[in-house]
Amino acid sequence: MSIEMMNSAWNTEGLSPTKKLILLLLGSYADENNQCYPSHRHIADKIGLKDTKGVGQTIREFESMGLLRIEHRKKGDGGYTSNKYTLLLPLGVSTPTRLKTSRDGVSAPNNTKEDTKTLYYKKHFDDFWKLYPRKVAKKDAFTAFCKINKKDMSKVLEQVAEYSKLAKHTEIQFIPHPRKWIYHERWNDEIQHIPETKKDFNNLDRSSDWAKELKI
Repeated sequence: MSIEMMNSAWNTEGLSPTKKLILLLLGSYADENNQCYPSHRHIADKIGLKDTKGVGQTIREFESMGLLRIEHRKKGDGGYTSNKYTLLLPLGVSTPTRLKTSRDGVSAPNNTKEDTKTLYYKKHFDDFWKLYPRKVAKKDAFTAFCKINKKDMSKVLEQVAEYSKLAKHTEIQFIPHPRKWIYHERWNDEIQHIPETKKDFNNLDRSSDWAKELKI
């Protein structure tokens, strides 16, 4: 159980009682890395819901609000198992400010759909930017990043992490600009080792001054 997650869930404003309960349940299962793995069926049973459809819809809504990140997991036989949820509440992600409605006193969001979308992409772009090995034209890269389909986001971050490891010993000019990497959807490429660039000293012009200094 993560006390920090539980406190953050309690302090999240603007959620219906059922949604607040789901968020609290996820917080109670969170480990030291703020991650948990309960199935939709398990969550529904715990809070007294017959159908799991509302649970899945609520969790996807939490992701769009920037409250958590969903990672789909597979079993060894290729089938799917429960998702991994990484709670983002302690990172200072803003929760929607709510206004009382005159109709029924139920809170309604003050932020726009566009604000929520921007918040979602900014959070994940920050993760992407930390990982990508060539940091140029950040504004152009963010514009391209905002066009990524949300269902691909987990794969994008996984693949850029792998790409970053392989590019460590590659000269910077051979690494594409981040905007280009995103535009061409390079996260769908098969990861291959990037060859290190080496000079062939056997084919050097031995008459050159610097070659003589090297005593080639």
